Amino acid sequence: YSSFSYINVGMASVLHYFFPVFVVLVSIIIFKEETKSWKILALVLGFAGVMTFMGAAKQGDLTGILLAVGSAITYAAMLISVERTVLSSFHCVKLTFYTNLIVSLTSFAFGQASGTLNLNLTAMAWAYSLVVSLMVGVLGFSLLYYAIVKIGASSTSVISMAEPLSGVLFGFLILNETLTPLNWFGCILIMTGVAIISIFSLRKDRVPKRASI
Repeated sequence: YSSFSYINVGMASVLHYFFPVFVVLVSIIIFKEETKSWKILALVLGFAGVMTFMGAAKQGDLTGILLAVGSAITYAAMLISVERTVLSSFHCVKLTFYTNLIVSLTSFAFGQASGTLNLNLTAMAWAYSLVVSLMVGVLGFSLLYYAIVKIGASSTSVISMAEPLSGVLFGFLILNETLTPLNWFGCILIMTGVAIISIFSLRKDRVPKRASI
C-alpha cells in the first residue's frame, strides 16, 4: 500500500502480482519442485488476465517500484514459508491468529513512530473496519493457509490471481462499473488459468497411492 504514494495503482498492482512468478520460480529452482507444463500455462494465463485490469502502467518513482516489488517478494516468501517450514503443521486458524497478532503489533508500532496512526474514527468507520478485518484478516487468511497445505504454495499463488477479478466483477454487479471487451477477455484468461490448476490438482489428489510392502 505504501507504493501507492509514489506510483499509480495500476503499476503497483502489476508489480505486486509478480508474486506467483516468484513462488513458482523459487519452488522449482530452490526446492526442486517438478516443473509442470499445466502449472506454467496457468501462471501465464492468469498473469496476462490480471494485466488487462491494471490499465496503463506509467513510469513512476523508483521508491514506489521497489516497495511494490518488495511487496511481491515478501508475499511470495510468506506463501512458501507456510508450505516449506514448520508452519505447515499449524492449524490454519492458529496460524491466522499469530499472523494477525504480529501484523497488528508491527502496524501499531510503525503508526506510532511515523505519526500516521489515526484512531479517531466514526462508529460507522469502526464497523466497516471490523467487517473488513474479519473477512480479510480472519476468513481470508485462514482459507489461504488451508489451501497452501492442501495444494501447495505455487498452485495457491496462481489461483490467487483471481483476487482482482473478483473485485472487478463485484464492482460490475453491485456498483454498475463498466467492463471493456479487453476486461472480459482478461476474465476468461484468469478463469481458464484457475480451472487448469483446479482440475489438475484434483486429479493429482485422486491418484491412488501404491501400497507399501
